[in-house]
Amino acid sequence: MGRVFKISSKVLTVLFTISVFFITGFIAIMIPSNSKAFYRWQFQKEDDYGYTALEYVKLERAYATDLSTIEYLSELDQDGLVELMMHTMRYCLFLEDDLNPEVNGEKINLFRQDEISHMKDVKGIFGGGVVLVVLSLIVVAVSIPLGLVKKRGYYENCRKVPLYTIIGIGCFFVIVGLFAIFAFDFAFEIFHRIFFSGNYAFENGVMIGMIGGIFYDLAPIIIGLWLVLFGGFSVGLYYYHKWLKKIFE
Repeated sequence: MGRVFKISSKVLTVLFTISVFFITGFIAIMIPSNSKAFYRWQFQKEDDYGYTALEYVKLERAYATDLSTIEYLSELDQDGLVELMMHTMRYCLFLEDDLNPEVNGEKINLFRQDEISHMKDVKGIFGGGVVLVVLSLIVVAVSIPLGLVKKRGYYENCRKVPLYTIIGIGCFFVIVGLFAIFAFDFAFEIFHRIFFSGNYAFENGVMIGMIGGIFYDLAPIIIGLWLVLFGGFSVGLYYYHKWLKKIFE
């Protein structure tokens, strides 16, 4: 019975550490992805050709056939583009039913069907992430009380498990990161083939005009926040172990 308890405790500790990693990652993604300040900064930037995201989006008037869409794009300004981006994020988080925005009570057919199909896949990824985070929260909610009640058992059997788990997570993402750096196009293709069922390569369109240049700045912010949050957890765990050491040694 003691052996079963030790193994199950170590498994739960691994799941707890991975769960914290997922939770901190989700927070790191949500903060900049739902920040109007971030999008205002992005939409004011010019690309190598001197164009802003707003200018690229407004160019789509030439391809629109619906008069309300042409009028919407003609009158669109930076604040309106930020609101459109926030509407898109709410759609991805299941807070909006339709990707196309509503203006003055009228639905604007802004996005093409291939863009809508692509964003449904993105919505599905966010949905999967939410489910994963909920499960992670359950694991954390179960693990913390058990760890506090069984402090001695945790310290004697499991105190090194989080460290090994963190090292394993770090090694995995270093390998993935190096692969993405040195074989970006191949990694991009593999990622989208796994997670996307529809089209994911766009040369034009409102969506690519709006978000096409965002990811180069978004990714470092997310990674930085993730490292800070998960690093804070790791430091807190280190000092918790030091406190336990004073008690039990």
